[in-house]
Amino acid sequence: MNKHFLSAIIGILLSIIGVSAMAHSADALTNDITFIKDSTVHLTRYNNRLYSFRADATGGLEVFRRRKNSPIWKKISNNPFHKDITSNLTEVYKFRVVGKKIYVAGRSNGVVQIWSKCKLCAKPWKQVGEDGLGDINNTSFSDMLKINGRLFVIVTNSEDGLSYIYRKKLLKDEWDQIGTAGLDHDLIMGDAGKTKWAGDGYVLAAGNIESPSLTTTDIYRASFDDLTTWEKTADVTEIPGTDITGDDGSLPNVGLIHGRFVVVHDASYTPGHPVEIYSSNDGETFTLLGQKGLTDDNLENNVSYLRIVDGELYAAGTQEMPTIYHYNTTTDSWEVAYATEFDTNISDYNSGSGAPLPFRFVKYKGTFYGSMYFTKNDNGHSKVFRFNSLSN
Repeated sequence: MNKHFLSAIIGILLSIIGVSAMAHSADALTNDITFIKDSTVHLTRYNNRLYSFRADATGGLEVFRRRKNSPIWKKISNNPFHKDITSNLTEVYKFRVVGKKIYVAGRSNGVVQIWSKCKLCAKPWKQVGEDGLGDINNTSFSDMLKINGRLFVIVTNSEDGLSYIYRKKLLKDEWDQIGTAGLDHDLIMGDAGKTKWAGDGYVLAAGNIESPSLTTTDIYRASFDDLTTWEKTADVTEIPGTDITGDDGSLPNVGLIHGRFVVVHDASYTPGHPVEIYSSNDGETFTLLGQKGLTDDNLENNVSYLRIVDGELYAAGTQEMPTIYHYNTTTDSWEVAYATEFDTNISDYNSGSGAPLPFRFVKYKGTFYGSMYFTKNDNGHSKVFRFNSLSN
């Protein structure tokens, strides 16, 4: 037998054995796994690879990388994030490139931290500013945005329960708190940038400056060039066509905002009260995208995430199973583009508030991956799952 052919066969067999062993090792992360209580998994793309992060039982950070052309996630210790990240951060949420630097947002001992390093050098990561961006009560991270070449971080303060926007100073590793307390800045879920999806130079937010404890029924706007000044432009009940009212008479809520898109639902996520997604260039006039309920006016009652991928708008819904909807601009309609199958019906689980389970997704090499945190029987669980395309 040809020795080259024999070597190839042996190599294939060893590869199969190695993958099989890894799939059952303690360092492997499968597509369906239960983690320690109160632990969440976050997915991100970095340096053309897909990574997931989770807190381990000792309070450290575990990093997993998805094998190329394989469903197996391998725990890595000698990783590209270096020990100065994994030994200091217990959670990692998001990466963002601004100029010649990479920024990572995470938490350490329950407080938000931002770290950075240059893209093309071997220098270690270093913390940007102080813990909590100057306030140790900033314990909840919402988003990290790049607008007009500047870095913005949105956090929630545990002492007053309000969300705040911070902007990194030019040429300094320091932060300025900007914006208006009382706005739910965390409802600015991602920056659309100045693209076809952006409004007429405005960023939208939801909240109630006059009564911050009330539900987020007011729409505010600020210019891309000055996020420090916000003005109220509309009440959610003033949006033409919005007729979502809970069975208890509760008013509709703004569920989230992404760029110029506004997601509206009733306050209790009542079945039969379909979600509505509107487009607005200025926060004053609104246009319904597609139909109520996206594909069925009695189906989808919550959308937990909007994202623009490759120039197209997608929405994450969880009425029955995690589903990704795609907005078709030509037909003005929503289509079920990607779906997944869970080992049990998602209605068996809850997010602790009775709302449909939210999830985030990323696209990696043509495939969408999602991550979700949920509770069942008072235990915390996390799932990493892959979506199947329904376009064929």
